[in-house]
Amino acid sequence: MKFLAASKDNLPNVIIFRLKTTLPNCVNSRLSIVLSECAEILNNGAIIIVEDYRYRVRNLPLN
Repeated sequence: MKFLAASKDNLPNVIIFRLKTTLPNCVNSRLSIVLSECAEILNNGAIIIVEDYRYRVRNLPLN
């Protein structure tokens, strides 16, 4: 996955964190899991809400 601003891709992705602990190692750990499990989904543009024990994915309605 690339960041939109750096890659100049047309498909955005949004990742929202709703974690009880926002220490960098906790956020990075959850982000690593989500990125590895959602790599295919993120190629098409999505919103991902990351919580402590789960995450939810919504595809963006982009053409």
